Amino acid sequence: KNLKVEGVILERFVPLGRGKGMFDGYLRKDEWKDVIRQIIYFLDLNISAEEIIQYKAFWIDLKNNRLKGALCNLGDESMAIMPDGTIFPCRRLPISYGNILKDDLEDILKKLKELKDSLKNNLNGKCKNCEIDCVGCRALTYAVTGDLYEEDPQCFL
Repeated sequence: KNLKVEGVILERFVPLGRGKGMFDGYLRKDEWKDVIRQIIYFLDLNISAEEIIQYKAFWIDLKNNRLKGALCNLGDESMAIMPDGTIFPCRRLPISYGNILKDDLEDILKKLKELKDSLKNNLNGKCKNCEIDCVGCRALTYAVTGDLYEEDPQCFL
């Protein structure tokens, strides 16, 4: 605050690309929970870490002492388009769902919808029966376990 910074965006580190060399640098579930608790404490918010577990990224509004969470929109017609046209369902999930230069956009959107439906029906571990409808962070899960459907390694519920 003394530096006149109005806000900070906080996102999960996903060990992929050059980040694979920093695999041990991703936060484990207890560390992620501690980060969230520290943010709540710093902003003097009257909420628990469990109440905001579904958010995958945060805008920490230092100017107004607010916290805004961003939900994962995997399969919700959002996508990452790479310079060569390759479509990823998330910029951190390196599984191609087509190429915008070669494939029909309607087909790509259909595949993304199928991914979303597939996740809801095929999650493993504690994510399978979780009451929170967040599906965890599939990019982090894939980077850490190699399995898109495994439970989110940062979930502390």
